[in-house]
Amino acid sequence: MLKKIIYSLLFCTIFLGATIPDLGNVTRLYIATFKRVLDSDGFNYWVKQSMLPLEGVAQSFFEQKEIKELYPFDYNNNKFIDRVEESRECIV
Repeated sequence: MLKKIIYSLLFCTIFLGATIPDLGNVTRLYIATFKRVLDSDGFNYWVKQSMLPLEGVAQSFFEQKEIKELYPFDYNNNKFIDRVEESRECIV
């Protein structure tokens, strides 16, 4: 699981090109991770209240029960990357 988190953080840093969370990069990260749009309460929390860098936001996403169920511990890296790529197509 740690390997997946590291890969996702690297992906997010490269793909999103920033470490300061803003509406655009948090929204893209949220959609890629949760496969749904970020609501205004979520935006306010992650961008304005959490005080986390973008990498910290990504780390927090992967600590959520929903994500642990979506990407089980034994989920291999190729499946993970494929799933994120599928979500990326929805963003672009």
